[in-house]
Amino acid sequence: MSAFVNIIATLTPKPDQIENTRQQLQELAAASRQDPGCLRYDVFQGNQAGVTTFYIVERYQDRTTFEAHGASQHFQTFRKRAADLLAKPFEIVFVEDVDVKL
Repeated sequence: MSAFVNIIATLTPKPDQIENTRQQLQELAAASRQDPGCLRYDVFQGNQAGVTTFYIVERYQDRTTFEAHGASQHFQTFRKRAADLLAKPFEIVFVEDVDVKL
């Protein structure tokens, strides 16, 4: 088992907050990529049955660097804004490497 911490976050914006959410996520990604131990922080957008969803794929060196990201000012600022942006709380899934090439 890998010591890396991998996360897939799913965020569903309110219909009138799609563009604002995209902008906020781009700012969050730029700041998060500077976090020590952040190896990947990629934002994707999908639309299924008329519902826009953002996905963030994250990879950290270890649990300590993941926890530091969670405590960072840029992440805490986004968390505070999330209630105004999102239709429901964001979901986070921890996943393990199976066949990964970066």
